[in-house]
Amino acid sequence: MGDTPLHEQTITELSRLIREGDLSPVDLTEYLLSRIDALNGPLNAFNLVAVDRAMIEAEAAETRLKAGHALGPLHGVPYAVKDIFDIAGLPTTAGSRTLGDNVATQDSTVTQRLHDAGMIALGKTITVEFAKGIAGINHIQGTPHNPWHKEAHIPGGSSAGSAVAVASGMAPMA
Repeated sequence: MGDTPLHEQTITELSRLIREGDLSPVDLTEYLLSRIDALNGPLNAFNLVAVDRAMIEAEAAETRLKAGHALGPLHGVPYAVKDIFDIAGLPTTAGSRTLGDNVATQDSTVTQRLHDAGMIALGKTITVEFAKGIAGINHIQGTPHNPWHKEAHIPGGSSAGSAVAVASGMAPMA
């Protein structure tokens, strides 16, 4: 795998390592979940980390790969989900207090397609309320912190949590 840490590898490189059998989806998911555990507190990218679900998806992806049933180039690669997209069984708050009890009954089209491609959902990332804003500030769930600044610095945009998750290496894609 070389000297480059997993969290600094591109999604293309991670995919190649998984396809060639040099990296397991389970090991990669565990690695990223440990980064989320270590970094999410100060960076506030995720409002929900789906540890158990992610590990179940990683184990299923690995089992399929070992059986020779790859679902495509993204099979086994984890990702973060902006909290406006539904994942069945998980809350979708859209960054709002009013949707705090909103648990999705089915996947959104995009998350269903990523699931069908064998990707692994790590959790939900913070967005501005109802994804309507350009600065990335969320007064309800907290504002994600740009990982490249020591002082509090907003990352910008309604996908602030997703941007921070990728920029800090908590997820290779969001």
